[in-house]
Amino acid sequence: EVEHTYTSVPSGGRTNVTICVQFISGPESCQAEMITVNLSLSGYISHSSQLEPLTSDGAGAVHFTIEVWGGLAPYSYQWQFGDGTISTNHSVLHEFFETGMKNVTVEIIDARGNYINLSAQIDIIDSDGNEGDGTKIDVIEELPIETNAFGIVFTGGGALFLSTLIYSNGKKNREKIMEKGRLLAKMSSSSVEDSYWADSTK
Repeated sequence: EVEHTYTSVPSGGRTNVTICVQFISGPESCQAEMITVNLSLSGYISHSSQLEPLTSDGAGAVHFTIEVWGGLAPYSYQWQFGDGTISTNHSVLHEFFETGMKNVTVEIIDARGNYINLSAQIDIIDSDGNEGDGTKIDVIEELPIETNAFGIVFTGGGALFLSTLIYSNGKKNREKIMEKGRLLAKMSSSSVEDSYWADSTK
């Protein structure tokens, strides 16, 4: 058995390996085989900022995904969120029920059994304490509802605007904001925008 470490990946990721055996008597026998050379297993955790809680008891949610390369696919994942819950998905939306700093870890294992461990720290803040002046709820009623302008509210960056608006007003005003948003959706002449709003508020 021979173990060899490549200092760089061959062009195209594949190279030809030849092994020859010379017997005491008789001709030399050689055999060649094309092999794939992989990068070392590596990756990093990517995550969103704190999102709205998924339930009334939640403190906040965060969307996590893992970027991985090298090693040999397929990969398996083992997430731990510091609260006793785990996930084996590549991408996961996790809800935290307590505020404070959370240490999130993931173990990645490739098809050869090689593994790496990655971690990220997430600070979950109290959204109830994030009331401030916020954006006044009545502003939603003043938004234009003609088709083009309405699209600004419910597509692309507009969806982020509504999410930020709801978050900045905290839990107390969320339902009022959502109701006024739904009212605008019903008043819109675009069924696509109305559908987008319905999907984004599930």
